[in-house]
Amino acid sequence: MFAPNTGYKLINTRPRLVFFSSVILVVFLMAKPSWAEPKPLFELGLGLGGVNQPYYPGSSERRNLLFPAPVPVYRGKVFKSDSRGMRAEVVDEPRYRLEISADINFAIDSDDIRSRRGMDDIDTMFQIGPSFEIDLLEGNHSRVKLNLPLRFNMGISSQRLSDDGFTFSPNISLHQGFAWR
Repeated sequence: MFAPNTGYKLINTRPRLVFFSSVILVVFLMAKPSWAEPKPLFELGLGLGGVNQPYYPGSSERRNLLFPAPVPVYRGKVFKSDSRGMRAEVVDEPRYRLEISADINFAIDSDDIRSRRGMDDIDTMFQIGPSFEIDLLEGNHSRVKLNLPLRFNMGISSQRLSDDGFTFSPNISLHQGFAWR
């Protein structure tokens, strides 16, 4: 191979390409096809979860958390839990979805945050509730979706559980995919 004097050394990548292609082919051929046997109704796995969240809603300061997370998979006729989340498929219409969603914001020690020093600590906040989604527009690689989530809010501390009311936060979102040609 000839390269102009650019100071860069050209590397012949063909042996590496052949090696990695062979490894991928062997792994593919050894893998059991997903259609070979029916999948079980319930599976439980363990994954790694990560969160980057504000210390509290509206805070400009953020924190990172890394933790083990259970990964339940349930393949029922109505109730399902998989990579798309937990849901009950009660309507057989692709444009409409009724799902259950949850969120958690972990407890905050106010001494850890500059803007909260001297204030009371904030309990762990847990939210759960139904979310009704409607696809308003759908194109080849995009979708506009109306989401109507209603969440029950609960505070959790070592001394008590508190009912902190409900949150209803409708929103419209654009999901844009990209086609590579």
